[in-house]
Amino acid sequence: MQPVYIGMDIGGTHIRVLKNQTRTVLKTADFQDFMDVIDLLVQPSIPTHIVCALAGPIDHEGGVSPPNIKKWGRVDPKKIEKKFPQVKIRFINDLVAHAHGLEHAEQKDLHLLKKGSMPDGKKILLIAPGTGLGVAFKDHAHVYPSEAGHIDCPAYGQEGEKVYQNMLKKYGHHIQRSTPNLGAWKEGFADR
Repeated sequence: MQPVYIGMDIGGTHIRVLKNQTRTVLKTADFQDFMDVIDLLVQPSIPTHIVCALAGPIDHEGGVSPPNIKKWGRVDPKKIEKKFPQVKIRFINDLVAHAHGLEHAEQKDLHLLKKGSMPDGKKILLIAPGTGLGVAFKDHAHVYPSEAGHIDCPAYGQEGEKVYQNMLKKYGHHIQRSTPNLGAWKEGFADR
């Protein structure tokens, strides 16, 4: 029996799946938990190797809690391997995975934020706005994960203060908002 290879990029809105060279996009909201995704993709008794890229810190022993999919709670690899003994599963931070893949990206897939030159051209900051905000840093061959998308940032200057005040009026004391189209940020700039 030929083994099955599955790669997944799990986001707060979509789950992009590559299963034996076949691409599929699923809606994250359609699944009550991660085990529902596994039940859909894994066939009993067929050896299966899975790599999942998802947001948040990765803990292979204690499990993973994707910060952008609260209803899933903790994803436990041991629980998956207990139900499906033929499955081997590994997790990687999504932006770490993307940073490792940058050398294979085509120029058309990249967006230059600011022209300039670097002394050695080997330092890269990867920013991925989606349901959350993913960030990773690559220095030569070393990739460093970040939880920059899950930290508070202060308002900066008069313009930043106006955005903050507009959002504070709308959302209350603590502003923690994530939208697929960054609509909240547009609202914050409305009265500039």
